[in-house]
Amino acid sequence: MKWAIISDVHANPYALRKVLEDAGRMGAVAFACLGDTVGYGPEPGPALRKVREICAGHAVAGNNDAAVCRKMRTENFAGLAADAVRRHRGELSRDDIAYLAGLPYTMRLDGCAICAHGDIFDPEKFYYIETAEDAAANFAKMDCPVLFVGHTHVPKVFVQDAEGRIAEEQPGSFALREGCRYIVNAGSVGYPKQQNGTCQSTYVLYDQEKRTVEYRAIPFDVSSVMERTKRSLGRTAALAAAAVLTSAALLSAAALFMRGQEEPPAGLRQHAASLPIYEKEIEIPFGAELLRPNLKLAPGSPAVTLKVEFLGPKDSLLWEKIQTVRKSANQKTKIPRGAVRARLSVLKQSERDIPLIHLFEPAAR
Repeated sequence: MKWAIISDVHANPYALRKVLEDAGRMGAVAFACLGDTVGYGPEPGPALRKVREICAGHAVAGNNDAAVCRKMRTENFAGLAADAVRRHRGELSRDDIAYLAGLPYTMRLDGCAICAHGDIFDPEKFYYIETAEDAAANFAKMDCPVLFVGHTHVPKVFVQDAEGRIAEEQPGSFALREGCRYIVNAGSVGYPKQQNGTCQSTYVLYDQEKRTVEYRAIPFDVSSVMERTKRSLGRTAALAAAAVLTSAALLSAAALFMRGQEEPPAGLRQHAASLPIYEKEIEIPFGAELLRPNLKLAPGSPAVTLKVEFLGPKDSLLWEKIQTVRKSANQKTKIPRGAVRARLSVLKQSERDIPLIHLFEPAAR
């Protein structure tokens, strides 16, 4: 059976339609969705209905899906992501919301592969798999040859050989090698990230009989999405929604707001007042050894400063770390003995900066 594995549609039925047309031409007879059908984009209803139709019984929950149906708290959602969650809750039917609430965090494809939105070590937390260290934790949890994931919006392949060595390989077309295991990130259908000056929707064809994986890339039309969003939501909301689709659109929107020609949406407006942008405090669970900031900037965002403080009883400062973040901060930091809370602050590096936070979800474990 040839599967089309899609991920991160993000309320973009136009990109989804083009991907499905391509998958049909390529001989796909079954479809699986790796989550985040909703969130960010202009039309959650049509996108979700199509995914429900083609992926019946073969879809998992993403963090935006879980947030829209209230299975996940949203205080860690920033700016445009939070705005979209609120909007999509109002636009989806009760049946749609119930469907999202019933989605599993992981699933199997006929016993030959595992599917998840992100990390399967703790799937309800939706950790990213971005490094060999992340991959190692997931390989340790796998009991089959392939794990398909999304979440990062960037196609990526990790391979573990028979000796346990892990390497990152270029996404493309390949056959599964005997004795090896694979983590395959399908990228994104509806919110792809610009790479090498181009923006393309990506998905994966998986032939379980032939044991092959093939990446497919479809040109992504930003202008058509912006135009449809503008008609349905109005100019300001359209710019806000379309700004998350590519770095080019993002930079254009930010430049427009800075010239004062348009009132910025709430997600951008909160950055303008002072150097601090966000501050989060989390409790340190008993036995936790590592803290992960889980901070991710949107493409084209200026760099920010991340300050991490570990606090003991009576708010005593035990240790602090300050670093510049240009794209993301996912490195784990050892938690000092006696720490009961961690305070993480994101700061602008210049008053003129308008940082765009894609995700800020610190966690200790």
